[in-house]
Amino acid sequence: MKNKSVITNVCLILIAASLFAHVAVSSPSFGSIRNLPLKVYLPDTLSTTGALNVVASLVWDWRGYDTLGETTVFFAAAMGTVLLFRLGYREHERTLRGDKP
Repeated sequence: MKNKSVITNVCLILIAASLFAHVAVSSPSFGSIRNLPLKVYLPDTLSTTGALNVVASLVWDWRGYDTLGETTVFFAAAMGTVLLFRLGYREHERTLRGDKP
């Protein structure tokens, strides 16, 4: 049984490594004009958003809803983690006091 799990883990690692290698080889080089977002966002940043900083215009003007969604998901995950830890702590306190659940 242990050999099966080791073989499975090795296969999963090899698949992940081959996927990573494929993406690394097939992606355009850094700063290449082949990159479509660079062709679209860079020339129109000042006229479309009025922002001088390209990064700030992407995050706050064009990707604002996406950033808000990511922040909401992160906040929900953090609150869920805090809630789980608090519930576990309360259960631990009950067992220390000898209360029955």
